Amino acid sequence: MLPLYIQQQLGGYTRIKKILSEYSSSFIPLTAINSGLSYYNYNLSYAFSNCASFNYAPSYFYSGVPSTGNYRWNEGNANTVQSYPYSSPISISLPKLSCRYTKFVAPSNNGQTLTMTIEYSYIPSGGIAEFKTIRETSDGDKYISNRTLSNNRCTIVQYNFGNSVATSLTAVPINAGNVSGSISYMISATLQ
Repeated sequence: MLPLYIQQQLGGYTRIKKILSEYSSSFIPLTAINSGLSYYNYNLSYAFSNCASFNYAPSYFYSGVPSTGNYRWNEGNANTVQSYPYSSPISISLPKLSCRYTKFVAPSNNGQTLTMTIEYSYIPSGGIAEFKTIRETSDGDKYISNRTLSNNRCTIVQYNFGNSVATSLTAVPINAGNVSGSISYMISATLQ
């Protein structure tokens, strides 16, 4: 899926060609991807974290991807939460270049306030922890938001949770680093 994201969102086939050219000199795939992208002011971490968000719903975010029939691309496998308060019972681990989807679904159609907190408890040296959310509306529209970490923590407040503007909110913690070592995090959510 990463080549498809690069082709559709980061400049087309010329970027893929540059990555292949870099591979012919390094023979190290991830180094070649990073080098090929850096030539155009992108990097592997940026491409991977955005690709991870798109992969939550490929038929929605990518053009030309089948959404029905035998060739339908499935959505990302989300851990779905429908009861609150929610707290992950243990620290969750993300190996390098991985993500996890936790989808918080509104239990009713009245606008409440969802407060979600993610805290990265361990980031190895050279690790790149990122966090995005995907908000879904009652019409099926999906919106990706980049979230800013402060002291390895981020709190998101989603007003009108359960109204048409936000029927669900998916947390996407991402280990966008190309180094060995896993990132650990905990996530919690309350509804008022």
